[in-house]
Amino acid sequence: FRRVLFRSSKLTNKINDTYKLIDIGTSFGLEMGRLGSVISEAKTFMETGKFKISNEKIGLVSSDAMSRLNKHVTNFIEDSESSANHARDIGIDISETLKLLEESKASLSAGKHKKAMEQAKESVSKISDIQKGVEKEFIELTYKANSLISLVKKFGINVKEAEELFKQARDIKVKDHKQAVKLINESIDIAQKTMDEFRPKLTAKITDDRVTKGHWVDTEITITNSGNFTDTFAFTAVSNAGWSVTVPSDVTLAPGASAVIQVAVAVPSAGTTPVDVTTFTAASVTAPTVKTAVTLTTTVNKQY
Repeated sequence: FRRVLFRSSKLTNKINDTYKLIDIGTSFGLEMGRLGSVISEAKTFMETGKFKISNEKIGLVSSDAMSRLNKHVTNFIEDSESSANHARDIGIDISETLKLLEESKASLSAGKHKKAMEQAKESVSKISDIQKGVEKEFIELTYKANSLISLVKKFGINVKEAEELFKQARDIKVKDHKQAVKLINESIDIAQKTMDEFRPKLTAKITDDRVTKGHWVDTEITITNSGNFTDTFAFTAVSNAGWSVTVPSDVTLAPGASAVIQVAVAVPSAGTTPVDVTTFTAASVTAPTVKTAVTLTTTVNKQY
């Protein structure tokens, strides 16, 4: 009787373990219905004392279920590795993803199918997040390069080198992301340097850099349009001492043309710091990033 109980208990444990495999397979979306029917038969044979037949059926179902789970998880891991390798081939760091895939393989070898699948899915999620981040980065760089090139061309400036790099970057993005990013950044650098070469030129001539409290100090500033087409320039001035500064209205200049403008800094009559530095900036209205600044230093005369 004890022997029967022992065999029955052992088979019950096997049946329960097999049911767990079937449940995992079902959760993976695998068709496990037939295996469930066979294991139910095995349970009936056990309960009627036909232990040998029960054990054989349990063994067949367990082996079949294990085989299906191994194949499903292995295929998922292989697909994940394929995606990861593609990401690596185009220059993306996938070290964390590869670590997860190795952990997934180890879990599968240990028969922990559910954990193996969770780790493999996490690796896929990481790849997806990386790809989204990479795509966002490239889109932002592309927008920046395209905007800058278009802006430079408005000035009649030749930026064919930057345009060619921009085109190459877009063409190879899918095959070599790392190189594509390198090329798009080079395109941006070239366009920016070209733009900087055509910034307006400013020359300041201060009539008197020492002034008494309550008076004005006037400065003549010559601005030259270094661009290749007519542009309008806007002016701003900021006093580090908070003094009032009067700047002229916008000035429109033809290519190479210059104009002399007046800037007036008002020195307060009381409570004044001894030295003020005013930053005067001239910026293109067409392209506000194209600008140049000069500093105007004013010293207040000592009063005895």
